[in-house]
Amino acid sequence: MSSKRVILVTGPPGNQRDEYIQQAIRGMNDIGYYHVFDYMQQVARRFGINLTRERVFDIPKNTLEKIRDTAIDVIVKEIMSSDKKIELISTPARFKVRPIRDYYSGLVEGLKESHIAKLNPDMIILFIDDLLRVRRNLQEDSLWRKHVTPDLKTLAEWRQSAQELIENYITRIESQQIVQKHIDYMIFAREHPIKTFQDLIKGEKPRIYLSYNITGREKDKVMDKIARVRDKLSDYFVCIDPYAIKDWDIVTAYDEALEKGSNKVIVKIDYSDGTLTEEIDASEVESSIDLIRSQIVYRDFRIIDNVHAVFVYHWVETPSYGVMSEVIHATTKASAPVYVVYPYKKRLSPFFEHYVGPAPGENIFYGDDEERLIEMAINVMVNDYKNWPKYGLPSLRNS
Repeated sequence: MSSKRVILVTGPPGNQRDEYIQQAIRGMNDIGYYHVFDYMQQVARRFGINLTRERVFDIPKNTLEKIRDTAIDVIVKEIMSSDKKIELISTPARFKVRPIRDYYSGLVEGLKESHIAKLNPDMIILFIDDLLRVRRNLQEDSLWRKHVTPDLKTLAEWRQSAQELIENYITRIESQQIVQKHIDYMIFAREHPIKTFQDLIKGEKPRIYLSYNITGREKDKVMDKIARVRDKLSDYFVCIDPYAIKDWDIVTAYDEALEKGSNKVIVKIDYSDGTLTEEIDASEVESSIDLIRSQIVYRDFRIIDNVHAVFVYHWVETPSYGVMSEVIHATTKASAPVYVVYPYKKRLSPFFEHYVGPAPGENIFYGDDEERLIEMAINVMVNDYKNWPKYGLPSLRNS
């Protein structure tokens, strides 16, 4: 499998992972796609079992695990004999449901470390979506409603469990040198444009993290402008947008409810395919809010760890806690150079300039012609990227 890109795409259920993948690979050449459950259904027939979504928990756990293990073996053999340049394997990770039959703890392991080891992927993509949209997906699915209460805390814990499974595996594999390669890793949100996913799996462009102020309602006035910046960057880079996961909107709505003394939290989120508005009991949000807040920070830092550079679009004149934290993490922890567009004539804080480096202010583009500043920054990045510290490393592989 060394001559091709083997990519495992996993994550919690209900994120419409396979629908997104199928849309992304439509029309792309040299791509193999392996939906593990489809293979489990084929293998189950050998056991004399008709495996369907509805009957999954009717099958003894040890039998289902044998079916899953065999399906993984079949996929590995097909990948080894395939002449495709990119091989995508899709399956949900670890999650919990209401206790049922053999699953007395409720824990369902759709993916185990032994499976990852067999697949020996070059890259693992943790595919996630907004908690609010996943909540709606599961509420509208009669089968899922039988097995889980899709509240925000449960869904945040699903995401946490999936992330820990993957990151613990990568850490253990690389620290013990079980395999003689690094495993590329990216947390990827469904709301990203399809083209971004296509560029990510091809591995031909450097990856950058788009940092900008996303707190406060004033952001609504500039989201179209931010999308244009992202599109310009995407011509040259795989541009990862942290606001493709809009959990900040849950945090903001909860804070507003607290200020009003309301026991209802009204969350309105604008997606590329429409607007979703939900009224949620404040108690449901309260039980999950600490985990949601911590995931926002940790997720963004982990993404920065796995990109080549950070691009800051500092559209607000005032400082941003989030942007500053991301810049500090990029330069002190992630070895990622930072480029900043600050469309104002005055300079940013010397503390900010200190972290951007390599010399104070060198990668910060000041002035009042915003479009020109963005073009200048992109040109510099295009000229610089081959010298970025992590560019070309096996763990961030490029062709």
